[in-house]
Amino acid sequence: KRLVFFYSCFPTRNGTPRQGSVAPLARGRLHITIPNGVAALDGLDAYSHVWLMFVFHRNRASKKSIQTKIRPPRLNGKKVGVFATRTPHRPNPIGLTCAKIDRIDKNMVYLSGIDLINETPIIDIKPYVPYSDCISSASTPSWVNNDAQLQSHRFDISFSDSVLSSLPLLLPFCEFYRSTVDLKQAIHDVIQTDPRPVYMKKKQSDKLYGFRLDCLNIRCRFVDSSVHVVDIEKWN
Repeated sequence: KRLVFFYSCFPTRNGTPRQGSVAPLARGRLHITIPNGVAALDGLDAYSHVWLMFVFHRNRASKKSIQTKIRPPRLNGKKVGVFATRTPHRPNPIGLTCAKIDRIDKNMVYLSGIDLINETPIIDIKPYVPYSDCISSASTPSWVNNDAQLQSHRFDISFSDSVLSSLPLLLPFCEFYRSTVDLKQAIHDVIQTDPRPVYMKKKQSDKLYGFRLDCLNIRCRFVDSSVHVVDIEKWN
């Protein structure tokens, strides 16, 4: 029995960031459906962030075999052990992510900085506690560090005039955004993470890449270190 429903600004995996912290305006909400759900949330508003334990329910990997070696996108084909990565394709498809609590209204928890797609099954919710959860002396491999350094300044991103003029017209249809400034920044943040599949990055093709955010379908063109958002439309 599902006791929590999760609603996300990402309808599909395509475009969903690998880490929510790199897309601060990526939004979602939890609908607590357990009996006395409001009571279960009592006191959570005193915290700024929350851990979500969830299931990777859209994995395509075969359930008949277990992958012990993984090719992370940032290693350009080199393999490492599955437990040395955060790949969604795990022996048990269970994930853990941290999100910011924006507000709580009765049995609804509004979040930002999320990296989960719509209707992701949530197993448990726990508050983030800095003194025990933040380890300042933690170390990571160089390929992880290099990726983190690139996240904030990877591309020069521009928007076509038609996209800029369309944003205010499309805004009323959006579920998670109420200002064009936030919507534009959310699109910018997603693109900055370079959500393209590895094969598109290797080809260096000027073919349009599309992803969905909220009710919108967004298409952009990657050329070297520049990205141009060329089209945006309401997804039907």
